[in-house]
Amino acid sequence: MTAYLILDKMKELRINKRVKHLFEVKCSREGSDMFIAKVLDLSSSGIRVMSDRDFSINETLDIEIPAEKHCPPIKVKGRIVWQKPHVDKFNPEKDKGKTEIGVHFIDIDNQAKRMIFSFISEIERTRLTVKRDTYTKTDMPF
Repeated sequence: MTAYLILDKMKELRINKRVKHLFEVKCSREGSDMFIAKVLDLSSSGIRVMSDRDFSINETLDIEIPAEKHCPPIKVKGRIVWQKPHVDKFNPEKDKGKTEIGVHFIDIDNQAKRMIFSFISEIERTRLTVKRDTYTKTDMPF
C-alpha cells in the first residue's frame, strides 16, 4: 500500500500521520558500514532524514529507530523514493552540503508499525503536555 496519494503535482494527501521530531537513527546500506542520520519527520510508513552522504533513488537502507526506554530499537528496511539538497530556511549556511531523503518502509511488520505509531503518539502527547504547561504558566493573570 502506498503511503500517500498524489492528487496533482502540487498537492498530496497522506494516509499515515507524520510528525516532525528531531532525533537520530542508525542506517546502513547493503554491504556498507553503519552511519547516523538526523530524522526530520516520521510516519508509520516512512521517514525523512538528513545526511552528508550521497544516495540513489530506489536504493535500500536498513534503519534502526530508537524505541521507548528499555525496548530494543525498531528495525525496518526502506527504499529511497526522493532526495534533494537540504536548505535551512533561517540559516542557509547551516548544514550546507547535506542531503534530505524520503524513505518509504518496504519491509515492516505490524508490530514495528505499532511501535512506530506508539512512538509518534508519545511525541505528540509530550508536546501537548509541554504546550499546556507553557500556556498555563504564561497566561495566568496573577
